[in-house]
Amino acid sequence: MKKITEIILPKNSIYKGIIEMPDGWNIKKDIIVKHITLNNYYTDYKNSFCRELDRVETYILDYLRAEQKVKLETEMANCGYYFEKNERSKPFIEHNVCDYICLYGVETDPNTCKVIVNLNNNVYDFLIETNTFIIIPAESMYYIENTNNSYLNYINKFFFVRP
Repeated sequence: MKKITEIILPKNSIYKGIIEMPDGWNIKKDIIVKHITLNNYYTDYKNSFCRELDRVETYILDYLRAEQKVKLETEMANCGYYFEKNERSKPFIEHNVCDYICLYGVETDPNTCKVIVNLNNNVYDFLIETNTFIIIPAESMYYIENTNNSYLNYINKFFFVRP
């Protein structure tokens, strides 16, 4: 069974998947949550590296290469966000930064966090759950919408380019 599926659109593709690590190699989401919280809360704490996020990014890039034959590389340091109840992010368009954006659900309240993507004048929405991710073309406008979450939803963003 493939861990990453491709959604083929008229001009682009969107990839979505789930992180399923082997037994004993699980992602320690509490470390990622702490990392995102510290980076967002303290202005004097700027640590872009997190070993657990590096494992997530490597997993995604390796499976994308193996299953979908898509070669992407990291463009810049990743960044994380947390969202309060019913919070909606500002719209993002990041085509000047990279080729693809990957949004990874670090820890989310079930069925409460969506990524709304506007690509080629079509709107798509994708549910982001804990340990799931979506990779979208950077030229698409997107935002993250949280509805009725009981606790903070944590999302991490990776920036990918074609080599």
